[in-house]
Amino acid sequence: MKSLDYLLNIKSNYCIGCGVCSQYGFSVDFDEYGKIQVNLSEGHPDENVSQVLEICPFSPLIANENYFGKKIFLQQNIQFDANIGFYLHNYIGYVKNEEIRLNSSSGGITTWLLETLLINKKITHAIHVGQSNKESVLFEYKVSTDLKSILDGASSYYYPVEMTSVLNYIKEKEGTYAIVALPCFTKGLRLLQSKNEIFRNRIKYIISPVCGHLKTANYAYFLAWQKGILPKELKAINFRKKLKNLPASNYGTEIFYLENEQKKSLVVENSSFQMGTDWGHGMFKYPACDYCDDVVGELADISVGDAWLPQYIKDYKGHSVIIVRNLTLSQLLLDGVKNNEISLNEVSTDIVKSTQSGGIRNKRDDLQYRLWLKKQKNEWFPPKRVSSDNESVSKKRKKVIQMRMNISNLSHDIYNEALRREDLNFFFKEMRPKIRKYLIVNIGVIRFIKRAIKNNMMKYYKQDAKF
Repeated sequence: MKSLDYLLNIKSNYCIGCGVCSQYGFSVDFDEYGKIQVNLSEGHPDENVSQVLEICPFSPLIANENYFGKKIFLQQNIQFDANIGFYLHNYIGYVKNEEIRLNSSSGGITTWLLETLLINKKITHAIHVGQSNKESVLFEYKVSTDLKSILDGASSYYYPVEMTSVLNYIKEKEGTYAIVALPCFTKGLRLLQSKNEIFRNRIKYIISPVCGHLKTANYAYFLAWQKGILPKELKAINFRKKLKNLPASNYGTEIFYLENEQKKSLVVENSSFQMGTDWGHGMFKYPACDYCDDVVGELADISVGDAWLPQYIKDYKGHSVIIVRNLTLSQLLLDGVKNNEISLNEVSTDIVKSTQSGGIRNKRDDLQYRLWLKKQKNEWFPPKRVSSDNESVSKKRKKVIQMRMNISNLSHDIYNEALRREDLNFFFKEMRPKIRKYLIVNIGVIRFIKRAIKNNMMKYYKQDAKF
């Protein structure tokens, strides 16, 4: 296959919209589904196409995370686990500053770390996602040089962003940088660093959130629309609003909107949404996410996620699971404990993996079957660290995987049709039978009925099913 054919294939199925290709003359932009994708409508020299394939995280021409992890981290006397990559230490902890912890995802470690790096002059700039000043998008990458702007960017954003502007900023503005980047974005950054000395010297630390999958922009508008707020009225959204006296896993959503030219906000429990907040359904998921085998951001200097275990979930303030691969960051964490700024408990790799067991199963075991399905259709897919396999999962699990892929794929087109009709009920009517069938296969009829009753959803399911 020629280089351009590979790139066309990546755009069609595997582009995550990270924007590293912008450094070789390409541009990225939103498509009609709310995904950021590479623009191939303009002609590009073959040389540029070949260069992009050397830095694209889904390129067939690059080595995997294990290979790059060895090059980056092995000199630090580091350990290795097949599911979380290289590591020096693993922790579960939280920030003791209540303002940081309550306004951040999980335990607030990422926000604290960016602030601490800046205070200790380890960096001059922190790059992270924050609310956009543009009318057309809700969030974008920001460059912070003070503590307030870092705190303003705390939390998780289930919304697509790209790095073109901040990569150009790094290239033009001398300094030392820390950047928060998804696992796939992190791989793109490492590849870019391997080709470009400026990025290699100036980006000192990469911090990766643990990632299940990336949502399209339409996801935010879909949530707001369910609460009577039209897409054109949505101005901002907080996907991770912590709700007092509820488990950490039962976070809410805060929606900011305009009504009669007045800015208002609405906080809702996620259980009140008819659809969308169950991550397992995969609604509005980027297709590329079904072909990623990196759960935690294995090439980042430190990975931070939610400690999804019963003993931690009961605290609504949140706990972070932390995988450290960088000696400097490891020492900063220990100093933070000594200075009574953070609380940390060192844990085994088995505990770390148990906090992300669903993601690991999806991106390793289930991925083998998804690759096998691709192979049966004679469709190209990027090389992964697992092989295509029809025997890796049970018959029931195969049905679940196929149903999830179907729900994810359909959600994009059906939402756009609902927009065209100006009728959200069209989306519910079309998607509800698929969700019902999926849940019955996945958890069984009895558990499905009990869950539907508990969540006050039976009235909706009865519209299209008989029990």
